[in-house]
Amino acid sequence: MNTKDSSSNLEKHLQIIGKNIRFGILKILYEIRSPIPFMALKRRILEEKGDSSKISYHLNILKENNFILLGDEGYFLTKLGRRILEKLLDIGDIINEEKRILQIRTSNYTFELFDINKIIEYLIRESEMPEKLARTIANEVKLKLSNSKVNYLTTPLIREYLNGILIEKGFEEYRHKLTRLGLPPFEVESLLRNQQFSNPEEFLKKMGSEVSEQYLLLNLLPRELADLYLSGQISLLHLDSWALRPLSISISNIENINNIDKNFLKIDETLEKTQIKSYFSNLVSILTDIKKFFNEDILLYRFNEILLSILSRFNQKDTKNLLLFLLEQFFKLNLNLNIGKSQISLDFSHDFLRKREFDPSLIIELENDLIESIKIDRYQNFVHLNPLILYDCSDINSQNFKESVLTRFFNIIDKSNLLFYRNRGSNPINNILTSITQNFDSIPNSFNKILLDKIFINLPKIALESKQNDQHFLELLDLNITAIFEIFKIKQDLIKKYLNSFHHWQSLSRILFNKKDFGLPDHAFKAFSFFGLNESILYHCNIELDRIDQSQEFAKKILIRINNRINEMNNEQNEYFIFSQPHVDNYLMNRWNLEFDKISHKYDSFSTEFIRFESKLNFEKKVSLFKIFQKIVDGGTLFNILLPDSKNIEDFYEKVKYLIKYGIHYFCFSSKQLNYYNESIDKKCILIRPDTQYIDSEFLNKKIINRFL
Repeated sequence: MNTKDSSSNLEKHLQIIGKNIRFGILKILYEIRSPIPFMALKRRILEEKGDSSKISYHLNILKENNFILLGDEGYFLTKLGRRILEKLLDIGDIINEEKRILQIRTSNYTFELFDINKIIEYLIRESEMPEKLARTIANEVKLKLSNSKVNYLTTPLIREYLNGILIEKGFEEYRHKLTRLGLPPFEVESLLRNQQFSNPEEFLKKMGSEVSEQYLLLNLLPRELADLYLSGQISLLHLDSWALRPLSISISNIENINNIDKNFLKIDETLEKTQIKSYFSNLVSILTDIKKFFNEDILLYRFNEILLSILSRFNQKDTKNLLLFLLEQFFKLNLNLNIGKSQISLDFSHDFLRKREFDPSLIIELENDLIESIKIDRYQNFVHLNPLILYDCSDINSQNFKESVLTRFFNIIDKSNLLFYRNRGSNPINNILTSITQNFDSIPNSFNKILLDKIFINLPKIALESKQNDQHFLELLDLNITAIFEIFKIKQDLIKKYLNSFHHWQSLSRILFNKKDFGLPDHAFKAFSFFGLNESILYHCNIELDRIDQSQEFAKKILIRINNRINEMNNEQNEYFIFSQPHVDNYLMNRWNLEFDKISHKYDSFSTEFIRFESKLNFEKKVSLFKIFQKIVDGGTLFNILLPDSKNIEDFYEKVKYLIKYGIHYFCFSSKQLNYYNESIDKKCILIRPDTQYIDSEFLNKKIINRFL
């Protein structure tokens, strides 16, 4: 071949692979080194290039020119494709050697630019290395990292490079000082010196949590799924115990759990007050035992029916006394857990009243007594440690209900952990806004039910990456949904493997789920959720969803897309996925600060609400808009009503009545600026309504312990 023909042929091949997407396809096939199916290849292209349009066209061009082939298992490089790509990558390395920007994924799961000075400071501070030697070692580390093929670096990986160089150069003394014990010795010493723990147990828990989180992200989750969390595309709850515990449980049959303790009293009409107190103490003790195996709350279904069967024969004074004792037991349970929010939720359903199983006046009297007990000062002042009460107000039109119960609730609305719900067409939700008491055809309602987990899609992250392209937004959303299905499968397998290894769980689970063999029930619920809907819509559509139909329609399209995928999975795989609203917790805090400023937002955390508090819509229009979202997000929602500064009982009553009439399933009331704590405790002001009840136990519970016990 003459020089002219050779040059022309080279130019032709360079033009073919000069397209960004085609070069990307070749790099993906080169890195994987095994055939890859079309859909998996499309997903990788979308993640790396942000655009997968006309992928079939580009694949055909590469096939026609002998760069790639399509086999039974997928696409792979030809010998020609591999040789040419290797040459081009070598050229690219030469060009980019000095220009390469290194990104570091820190131990706090955020990204920052590589800074050699931090390595120098690290060596001097933690290994007591002389500055001159530290600079020499740091420069050698930088050179090796620049020549590496990794997409991004991690602090553990940098330590590996450091340790390798130190061993190579014979600096064993320095290397030993940098050895990790889950945390480096220097960080362990810093934690001890900072005096942020009230007792050794808290310190040991922190140490164990760090190791457990690292083990999950580095060893248990596949890298591509762990990276979804580390890059902020999804959020997981309770990372340290994620592989060991399900999230929550709904208990429908308390009599069944009594079998856990063989000495547990059986309720009958002969029991005296002291025996009832013993019954309550044992009940709370059993719940404490069960709580060890769950990360979130225990929901006691139709708890008022149980109370009525126990207390109906006592006079009012004795009933109040016993209720006060029970509240105190729940209060201490939450206090001892030191989590910062209630871990017991009590359902006050009125189903059994409609079936005429009890005299309605008895339940009204019991609930009035409960309200009077809540009004005791110690429980008013520390609302977050009271049980979450889920109150069925379907009988709002009953005059007795209005005058006897609702009026009393109104008087403690700012002092109670209270959520109202409409029992007709809905079921109670737990403190993370997920209904695990809802019925699937294959699950009897009498069964105790488990929520395996709740996983969140970061919608603002998708909005940033999709660059206001609707189709790209939905494609990225689909990728995250598919990944979450995979993560749930992994969690279920891990829970079966690790949780079932605990002997106490083996005996507990047999009783909880009425099974001969131990383990989780086959019908564990799995909750999909999201966060930052308002922020993502504002960025993507340039205007809030409550202000214009275009924004509202795209918000609906996002949620319908998730709901449809969930329903497809349930129907095709006989699964139990549900779709619920986000709740307030630490996962909402912004960890992706390199990009967060691009989202117009005046707060330091993302929103859980469908309709922002600042919305100018009137009450009726808010209800109408919320109902649209409630129909789509059908596994748990919450309508939050802000109380006016001057509370009016008639206005309160009319709002409750309106919400019930128009089919709002769950709602609560809160104040704009609500502070339940004296300023002597802390300056922080936090909303702790049932949807926003997370309290930082590090600043609050320590002070409560001294004041209460």
